[in-house]
Amino acid sequence: MTSNNTYDMKQIIRNAIDISQGDKVTKSEFSRIYRFTNEYLDRYLSYLQNRTNMLSVIGSGDQIFNAILSGTKEVDAFDINEFAKYYFYLKKAAIEVLTREEFIEMFVESMRYESRLNFETYFGKIFYHLDPNTGRFWKDLFKVHDKNWQKLYNSFLFNRASKSQAVSVNKYLSKEYYKRLQGLVKDVNINIRTGDILSLADTYNKEYNLIYLSNIWFYADAHSYSKMLEKLKLSRNGVLLAYSFYIGYEDSFQGDFEVHTLSDDVSRDSLIVYNG
Repeated sequence: MTSNNTYDMKQIIRNAIDISQGDKVTKSEFSRIYRFTNEYLDRYLSYLQNRTNMLSVIGSGDQIFNAILSGTKEVDAFDINEFAKYYFYLKKAAIEVLTREEFIEMFVESMRYESRLNFETYFGKIFYHLDPNTGRFWKDLFKVHDKNWQKLYNSFLFNRASKSQAVSVNKYLSKEYYKRLQGLVKDVNINIRTGDILSLADTYNKEYNLIYLSNIWFYADAHSYSKMLEKLKLSRNGVLLAYSFYIGYEDSFQGDFEVHTLSDDVSRDSLIVYNG
């Protein structure tokens, strides 16, 4: 786990605590955590099938977990948000050691204080599967919030999410597939870097079966984003995916790409697809 930023653990944890207690987000490096994806992930799962390696933004981690379930063995992941990797490793460890029912109680039912979860029991199971920095991050936050997981999980540190959507769009949370993911996730090679993909793109020199960029285009100027796309490498038959919650993304994308509309509402969520 490497970082392109220069923050030490004290700074990272201090910023996480401050945001969880209501401080405004002022830096991209310290942003709220996505508990689950807010995309129509279930409508593009077919693009994640049989991709042996992937490059992906972390976000909530859901795209990565679904890709692993579908055959991905090697993951290079990145996020500009310092907190994203700690949440990803928490979820990954939880998947490894908790039953599906326990995972849903901890990460889904706890969204609205509806769980009577004894998080100390679950954290005891998870803790020994975390690297030292991730363990310290969550232990310190847990302590500040009175050792109450629901209080922390419903703090300003996390973006809001839909309980029903969290389960419905994530194949790995179904009764049929959760146990399969448990068997797969332990053997995947996962490399995480913290930083802006516009700067990191030069350092990813291998070819990927799958590149997932979510809606990063929305936060970047069109020229820089297009240049970044030119640097990333797809293998033959690979796909690069970007997501749009809005109409008006055309200036950020150049060359041959497909657009698939995923929703019929006003926003017209869309998937932008480049084929290798």
